[in-house]
Amino acid sequence: MNEDIQEIFGSHYVLPDLGPLGANGLANARDFEYPLAHFDADQSPWNIAWHGNYVPYKYAMEKFVSVGSISKDHIDPSILCVLTAPSKTPNAPLADFLIFSPRWDVANGTFRPPKATESDLAPMKVNEGSIGFMFETSMMLTITDYAMHRSGKLLHEHEPKMWDDFKAQFMDHLDEVKAELEAADLPNPLSGTRF
Repeated sequence: MNEDIQEIFGSHYVLPDLGPLGANGLANARDFEYPLAHFDADQSPWNIAWHGNYVPYKYAMEKFVSVGSISKDHIDPSILCVLTAPSKTPNAPLADFLIFSPRWDVANGTFRPPKATESDLAPMKVNEGSIGFMFETSMMLTITDYAMHRSGKLLHEHEPKMWDDFKAQFMDHLDEVKAELEAADLPNPLSGTRF
């Protein structure tokens, strides 16, 4: 079992604003479960009590309401947002908790660089039978000393030189990209045109 912990400072996780989605979509407040505080006279170690406004909760990720289908290429990952921790900077959350649940993936008129995919671009169900998650942040992340040196979980030491021989494949296909853009009567970003 993997243990993933994220600690944030400055705000707390809340449901994201739904904007044009309306009242229902993504994660709904009704799908979060909270324990009821109680006390047993037998002094059980499983008594639940807390002070203040912060309570433990759980969320069944299979209840997430996916947004789609996607009509053009890729939209902001906020369509996958379960919870967000706002920052002091508007539209740049301190952290987002995202999930990748089963959904239909459909797109029309999507630009695909040559040789990027050989698969059929027909509608397909993605993430079927699985649910993944991700923490996304606008801040720099750090790994604790314990995780890095004493947990035994990291499989290798980080060596920056491991990236020295990494070669971007996109640059090998610039002429093909330019031809495809011209054929579609789209602006050529290689000519200095700004989108």
